[in-house]
Amino acid sequence: MPYTKTIGLLLLICAIGALTHLHATTYTSKVAGGDWETNGTWEGGSAPGTTLSNGDSVIISANSPVTFANELSIEGVLLINAGGSLKGYSDNLKIGDGTNTGQCINYGVIHARKVEIKGIDKTPVSGLPLLHNHDTIRTGKVHTGTNSENGTASSGKTINATSGYILISATLGEAKGELHVDGELENCGTIEAETLFKPHGSSVSCCGAIYTPLVEFDLNKDRPGGLGCVNVCSASGSSTQPTWRVKGGSDYATLSAFTDDNGSGSGGFHTDTDFSIDSANTFGCGSSVSGHTWGGLGSYPLPVELVGFHLQFQYAHVLISWTTASETQSDHFIIERQSQNGDWLEIATLDAAGESNESLNYFWQDQDYEIGLNYYRLSEVDINGEVTTFPISSIRVKENISSRDIQLYPNPNYGSFHVKGDLEGLKSVIGLDAEGKQHKPYYRGDNQEIFVVLESPQGGTFEIVLVFPNETKTLSVVVTSDH
Repeated sequence: MPYTKTIGLLLLICAIGALTHLHATTYTSKVAGGDWETNGTWEGGSAPGTTLSNGDSVIISANSPVTFANELSIEGVLLINAGGSLKGYSDNLKIGDGTNTGQCINYGVIHARKVEIKGIDKTPVSGLPLLHNHDTIRTGKVHTGTNSENGTASSGKTINATSGYILISATLGEAKGELHVDGELENCGTIEAETLFKPHGSSVSCCGAIYTPLVEFDLNKDRPGGLGCVNVCSASGSSTQPTWRVKGGSDYATLSAFTDDNGSGSGGFHTDTDFSIDSANTFGCGSSVSGHTWGGLGSYPLPVELVGFHLQFQYAHVLISWTTASETQSDHFIIERQSQNGDWLEIATLDAAGESNESLNYFWQDQDYEIGLNYYRLSEVDINGEVTTFPISSIRVKENISSRDIQLYPNPNYGSFHVKGDLEGLKSVIGLDAEGKQHKPYYRGDNQEIFVVLESPQGGTFEIVLVFPNETKTLSVVVTSDH
């Protein structure tokens, strides 16, 4: 959420809170490193106290970070601006603390012994209390959500933005290194839980990454933990999956082995008494049970898994080729070349496979290249119109056109003709039709003249490429099929 929208949200919440909390107060930090409970830390000279009441708000400024030495309970709104921080490894930070109110919006850094986001037990309210992290949180344990009635959602939501990073350490704060999710976890960014990730009575979404050695499902009040779009791996960049298990059950080394043994597929989900896993969008180290590939932080699976994009100069054209390992709902590809003024020009559109789980190869020939450095990029458009653009590639085409005095006759002809002139060192002859397709001709002669016959020529204009050791010479010829 942009900063300006966050401020707008804060003002709206404060205004609503003021209707029921007539003496609502906003506390703004002014002293670098000031203690939360010290009056001099705040503008106006009054500290908010360790319980921030519903309707009250605290703003921690960029140039005045705050420390705390006793447990904080946030029932109002806490906003930490970029460059600001709230640090207190010896005590807990509680959002809601048993009330269905309270919000913490973090654009800076939070250090705490433990972070809890918990509403009223068995009285769920979607989206509250709320922790919305845009930057960094370091703590020993995170517990989001509370117990609710059987089969219902739980109060307590955590949103970790694409830019968000949460470290749940086995050596900091409470030193458990555990992520417990009873309520809603909308993780678009990165969470490291150094001991375990325990989804119980939860929903996890937004396609971020959770790095942990163990995922343990724990049925809570008959509410199974649910995994939607999320990539779970033992560590960033690793191909080793965490251990997967239901509490008290067997250990499994991969997500596919876990779901195949414990669950049954239904509507794209693997379900069991203790869990529900989206077979297309829950990933173990980048791969889902159904074979899709994770698209990166905050994104759903890439519709195309690209394993190669290559450029090669071949005589009178640049050969553009790429390979896909899999495709899901892909519609077409677009090839673009960058012009001299920096604009991207669409030079070709090719149909995609749509659905494929095998390697597919694509090719295109660009005959309108520039001498020098040429930049190309490939984009894929899915059936919903979403566009994925892959990294730019380049190729340098050297000026190698010959200045030799060479003529071709007769022209037009019926597919056979003479080439006469300085042919010293001629290595080969290539024929290219209007679509860039190669035709290998037969030829014979000497250093002054050769006789050329095109194999099965069709009527049209051809380019005849004479290849010498360090240069090429290209001649145009018109072939007619009329005799």
